[in-house]
Amino acid sequence: LSLKPREYMQKVRADGGMVIHAHPFREEPYIPEIRLFPEYVDGVEGINATHSSPKSRSHNNPDFDKKAIAYATKYHLPMTAGSDIHNTALFGGGVAFRRKLKDIHDYCDAIHGGEDYILTNGENWYTKEGKQLY
Repeated sequence: LSLKPREYMQKVRADGGMVIHAHPFREEPYIPEIRLFPEYVDGVEGINATHSSPKSRSHNNPDFDKKAIAYATKYHLPMTAGSDIHNTALFGGGVAFRRKLKDIHDYCDAIHGGEDYILTNGENWYTKEGKQLY
């Protein structure tokens, strides 16, 4: 089965999933172009630890996050945060809620429903709107 990005996102959403656009403004040789799909996503990764953490050794460019935050704000899309680390040497990045979540469905409902949460790049904390707290 081969789907174009829009078809894939529509299928994920139709099957009850949530589409978060990860690092939408990262510029790297393996990314041929920046493509945005605000009408097909449920949220945007506004904070990515590899873009802004002093511990990051790759993709370190805070402008990528600034552009992602502006994009999410413009289209009124909720923001998430992640580490973009695909191994066990984690240095942070994620979403923190005031309560323990039950499962992935609870996470999706909390993000989509506007529940109160904060974002981190592993060093700093941000509001769910992307404003730095400390």
